[in-house]
Amino acid sequence: MTRPAPEPLRIRAGRAFTPTEVIPDAAVLVEDGRIAAVGPDARVPSPPGVTALDAGDRILAPGFIDLHVHGRAGHACGASAAETLAVAAALPATGVTSFLATVAGQPDLDALLRALAAAAEARGREGTGARVL
Repeated sequence: MTRPAPEPLRIRAGRAFTPTEVIPDAAVLVEDGRIAAVGPDARVPSPPGVTALDAGDRILAPGFIDLHVHGRAGHACGASAAETLAVAAALPATGVTSFLATVAGQPDLDALLRALAAAAEARGREGTGARVL
């Protein structure tokens, strides 16, 4: 079963950061789950059916990818799939949109393998928050 394409989304903000510039009074258009346009607000299109959000004076910037996360908000990666997903749910508040779940020192190989299996299980689940890589 295929999912229907998400509605287009247009976000306006005080500034947008790209790899090459800072755009004042900016907008971003997202279509089919991907960025379709970034630029000055007046130059980014508004296709039919678009959902428009105004972020006011805030900054639009790419999300961070954290390459080493043991846990967050009292939850530990690898303790269980649910715990790893709880970490994922807490990370967007810090700007992290995807992360590598790492496990702290384990007492033995069996414990390490269980922790890695739990993190891998979380990666295969749909959850809210940051994506488990």
